[in-house]
Amino acid sequence: MLDHLRRELAINVEQLDPANHDILYTRSNQSLIAPWAIDETDRYNLAQSQVVFLRQRERTDHRNWLFVSTRSLIGQHLRRRAFSQTLSTDDVAQVISDLFGALQTAGLFDPVLEHRAADGTVETGYQIPARALRWVAGDGTESARDLIRVPYGSAEGRVANPFFVEFYRTVAHTLRGLEARSTLHR
Repeated sequence: MLDHLRRELAINVEQLDPANHDILYTRSNQSLIAPWAIDETDRYNLAQSQVVFLRQRERTDHRNWLFVSTRSLIGQHLRRRAFSQTLSTDDVAQVISDLFGALQTAGLFDPVLEHRAADGTVETGYQIPARALRWVAGDGTESARDLIRVPYGSAEGRVANPFFVEFYRTVAHTLRGLEARSTLHR
């Protein structure tokens, strides 16, 4: 579930916060020249972090909100992983609630937003804190699979993209030490 939400960019990091995109754009255009500066057309297409709520989507919800409910991909995944048991909708809702509580206690989810719903209740939105992410290089033998989106593997297995395997094995080491420089000299 955490890997799935990471892929969906439910990450609490400054660079994905839309409130900081204008600052990034301004700094980029003041300090960098083309083609390294953020282009005007890309200014409003910068990736945004998602905020996770434990309910179903409603029509008035923001675009960068993500929902985990009994009918979401994560809810369906939990039902599939129940093995010999059949989980009711209430069971799945309880598992989701307990899972989010445990992950928050472990520091793997931070409450980042409180929203007052139409019925007056206050609900909490969560994100994975950037400090909780651990980046580990793979060995290039197989590609990573999102078990939530692709629950069943193909008969051929998960084959890594040969271009990137070769690139990281042969070319990437020559780029070590490559740095971006601004046009300003201080």
